[in-house]
Amino acid sequence: MTQSPFGFFRKIAAALFGSGTPESSEPSPPEVQEEEVREAMPEPSPEPDSETVPETAVEEDETRFGEVPPEYADETILELNDEPEQEMTGETIPVPSPVPWGEATAEPADQEEDIPAEAVIVIPAAEPSGEESIVPSFREGTKTRILSVMNYKGGVGKTTVTANLAAALAKRGKRVLAIDLDPQSSLSFSFFHVDEWKQKFAETKTIKNWYDAFIDKDFNWNLERLVVDPKLQIRGSGKLHLICSHLALINIEIELSSKLSGSTERELRNNFLRVHSRLAQGLKSLDGRYDVVLIDCPPSFNIVTKTAVAASDYLLVPTIPDYLSTLGIDYLNNKVESLVETYNRYVDICEDHEFTHISPVMLGVLFTMIQLSAGSPIRAQQPFIRDVRKREYPVFETMLRENRTMYSNISATPLPVILRRGAGQTQQSVISELEDLASEVLERMK
Repeated sequence: MTQSPFGFFRKIAAALFGSGTPESSEPSPPEVQEEEVREAMPEPSPEPDSETVPETAVEEDETRFGEVPPEYADETILELNDEPEQEMTGETIPVPSPVPWGEATAEPADQEEDIPAEAVIVIPAAEPSGEESIVPSFREGTKTRILSVMNYKGGVGKTTVTANLAAALAKRGKRVLAIDLDPQSSLSFSFFHVDEWKQKFAETKTIKNWYDAFIDKDFNWNLERLVVDPKLQIRGSGKLHLICSHLALINIEIELSSKLSGSTERELRNNFLRVHSRLAQGLKSLDGRYDVVLIDCPPSFNIVTKTAVAASDYLLVPTIPDYLSTLGIDYLNNKVESLVETYNRYVDICEDHEFTHISPVMLGVLFTMIQLSAGSPIRAQQPFIRDVRKREYPVFETMLRENRTMYSNISATPLPVILRRGAGQTQQSVISELEDLASEVLERMK
């Protein structure tokens, strides 16, 4: 009969101390005490056969509540992860050291972190998959000259001049980049059909994407990712590349204005310089990779135009010899002088050495849409030509004649006039004038 453990302890206590038991108040002889102790001790159970007892049963019997068997200790980590990426073992898992910003780390291709879609900001890649950069490599000793074509008045031939001047310089072996800053996108459509522009460039390859990145996140894209190739057949080593515009670029003006605000005078100055130097900063990455950058500006002196002025070495002003067109020259000149004065004054005060003085030079006024009579401008246009010369503006000797047949088909046939084939006398005269303009521009930019 198996005794209760409590009865067992009572008998031991009685045997050792002789009191505290209800059975007898007198001490028992030693022989009796030993016999009682032996009777009270439970008989040892036979040693179990290890082969017949499951190993797990032994482990469960030896494991106390709240303790974890050593071989399962590491598996408790799994309880912290609902969906472990890989099966975890008792081996030590290496913890990666912090990696400085901008240094790539090699990750297994089949392990990608799940990121909520709403937390992802989609930024177009620098180049589509499989497409390499088309920007020419850096050429030692090359100083890229930046020329903006602008006038406060529209319809004076800015885009025609920009497209044909770019092509003429490329024909002479120059590496040329044309940038379309006009929301009308006429320069873009001088090289691409509208449908092609929509399909290939409208969403991710326009100057609007570049301004958007700055407005939204103060992110400075490399302009190289926006450069496209019209694939013109130009003989020799010359190249003509393009950064397209977008019709929605007109909305950028208001958004850029919001970047100019500030609560202190210092903040206002710094924001003014940051916004107006945006294009100049972006073009630094292309310095030495193109010989000439031509910028087709919108027909207004808005912030986008001001960024072009701040980035430019030279300004070229096309104008029709009439009252309204020539009137805009003075207005434009005054605005440029005011911008340069304000910008440079802020640079002198600003402690940030990122900003430097600007000094765009008026390369010249170019008369366009000349109506010829006996090889000279008609009498109605001559007074305006003389008037501009009297204002001491530099004026190009070359003048571009009006020829609606030659110049009005640019949007239907995306090819500058100077690259079209033809043997007609009129066409040859038009092309000759454009070649003369290219020669004069190169001479003045020396």
